[in-house]
Amino acid sequence: MKQWYTANELAGLPSMPGTPRGVRKFAGREKFQSRHRQKGKGVEYHISSLPKETQEAIFKKEMIAIANATKTLAQQAGDDSSLITEWLFASEREIMQARLKILDYIDKITIDAGSRLKAIKLFLEMAESDQLPGSLIETLRAANARRGKCRLAHHSTIMRWFQARDKKGRKSVAPKKAGRPCALVPEWMPKLLAIYQRPQRPRIAECIRDWKKYYPDEDPPKLRTAQRWIKNMPAELREYNRLGTNGLRAVQPFVRRTTDGLWPMDVVTVDGHLFKAYVRHPLTGRRFRPEITTYIDIATRKAVGFSAWIAESQFAIWGALREMVTDPDCGVPAMHYSDNGAYRGAQHQGVMARIGSTMMFSEAYRAQARGVIERLNSSVWVPLARKFDTYVGRDADPEEIKRALRAADRDGHGLMAWQDFIATCRDALEEYNARAHSSLRGKSPNKAWQDAIDDGWMPTRLDNDDLHDILPAVERKVLRGEVRLPWGRYFNDDLSLWHQRTVQVHIQPTDGSKVWVADHRGALICVAERDGNARPYVPDSMIQHARAQREAGRIQRLERKLDQVREEGSTLIEMQQQDVDPELHAQTIAEMAADDDVASITDERKLHAYWMRIRDRIEAGEVVSDEEREGCRIYWTSQQAQSMEELFESFGLTASDFQ
Repeated sequence: MKQWYTANELAGLPSMPGTPRGVRKFAGREKFQSRHRQKGKGVEYHISSLPKETQEAIFKKEMIAIANATKTLAQQAGDDSSLITEWLFASEREIMQARLKILDYIDKITIDAGSRLKAIKLFLEMAESDQLPGSLIETLRAANARRGKCRLAHHSTIMRWFQARDKKGRKSVAPKKAGRPCALVPEWMPKLLAIYQRPQRPRIAECIRDWKKYYPDEDPPKLRTAQRWIKNMPAELREYNRLGTNGLRAVQPFVRRTTDGLWPMDVVTVDGHLFKAYVRHPLTGRRFRPEITTYIDIATRKAVGFSAWIAESQFAIWGALREMVTDPDCGVPAMHYSDNGAYRGAQHQGVMARIGSTMMFSEAYRAQARGVIERLNSSVWVPLARKFDTYVGRDADPEEIKRALRAADRDGHGLMAWQDFIATCRDALEEYNARAHSSLRGKSPNKAWQDAIDDGWMPTRLDNDDLHDILPAVERKVLRGEVRLPWGRYFNDDLSLWHQRTVQVHIQPTDGSKVWVADHRGALICVAERDGNARPYVPDSMIQHARAQREAGRIQRLERKLDQVREEGSTLIEMQQQDVDPELHAQTIAEMAADDDVASITDERKLHAYWMRIRDRIEAGEVVSDEEREGCRIYWTSQQAQSMEELFESFGLTASDFQ
């Protein structure tokens, strides 16, 4: 049933004026839901806003029209099996057609044989002696298929086919135990469809219960029978008027596009995607869901442009577009394929004309036409969002979502910083470009792109145009050559003349290393680098020299202490050999232990020997604890380890000397 009716169609119906002009005035007073006609001039009114009596009259009129049309088709069909074959399974239709072909062939040889019985006998003899054409033998086997087996038909079987065709028509030759009825559509079927095929999508059981409301004098069909007939209908016919135009496309045939003959950047497609997780706002620090815009090359499936911004806007699109066209490896696309959103804007079309790309748009409400980019959204951005604590997709647990959002609002827990989020997105795209795709016959987008380069393809690059004016901009005041943003300072010497003056700072959302500074007219002043005026207190070379001198002095002091310890050790040995007093020997040892410098040297040497043994165990593949492994890693990256290593090498010391 239609949902929208013009004044001419409503004139004269119950509770409606008799003229179109009167209908229009009545509709204006009652404030009917209206819209401009899809074809032609004037307006049309939705059935839901019409009076109840008018709706019932329209409903009955539509049901009568459907019933009459179905009866007319059934009468015209007669013995023709063309309509019936639409209700059969493919295998059953093939069996019926094969049987009819056999019967037609026997009819042709009946004249020469003298009778039908002789013709059948002659036909079977020719089949057994392989005198029939090969195609006809296969047809005979297919015609007598039973329970999945194909064999030659019997004489009585062919006679039964003839009797069924002559008495009941060609349609009756189809298998009797078919999964789908072979009879014509029942008389109650159009009436049931009139109730069933509505946008409210009622269930079959509800239609059977409501049958008496629409047909008080008729009994409804059995529920199981109605369900079987509805189920066996073609999907497109069954869902007619229950689904809209876009919904029906999901069950209708479609065109599969090929990329044969396309080079990289011949066609690029773009789409925006609202990220299904919350991150930290780059300006306010609060949680929000960014809008991600991605460009993908159709020929190689490579993601060639990317931007993330605080909302869906032309700036988000232009950020990704600028990244793509200013990349020397990509360049300018020949054709720009998109939906009918912000890409239809005059400003965007002006930018596309400026870079020389041809625009192409998909049909409205037809996401299937842009299946390549829709697939990327579901295979890259949705899995990435699931890794966030603030994931809010449809499959996320509602209680967990509330807990995560409360924690994010309280202290920012789980909110990824903006620059970290951008880096994570780029890593996901790099992984996507390096992954093998079935649509590329197992190649990755990067490999397909490189193959095109090897075959001679070269990008078309822009000349002296960085498209800074299409980036989002904020006003900032210049202070001593700097412009400040929430995430950093940007400097350029050319800004020294703009001190205390307001400028336009153009931002690349996915690149925080630089900004484009322009005046109030949009003319580019300079490109300011992040921390461009930052300098270290001391040059790196001077610091390194000072560190080296400090380490050398420390080593010299340690060597002098080591020599002193050895001299004292040899003195003790001589005293022991001379049988010195034990009490005096103990006193000497105590004095040496009290010497902090000697103790520190001994402790450092023992510590270094200990980590040498741990390192040797790790290199030998022995089992060590996690604490020992981590401590060993930290120690051997320290300055102390390097100094002690040089000391051990200078004096030929080993770990066994300090057990």
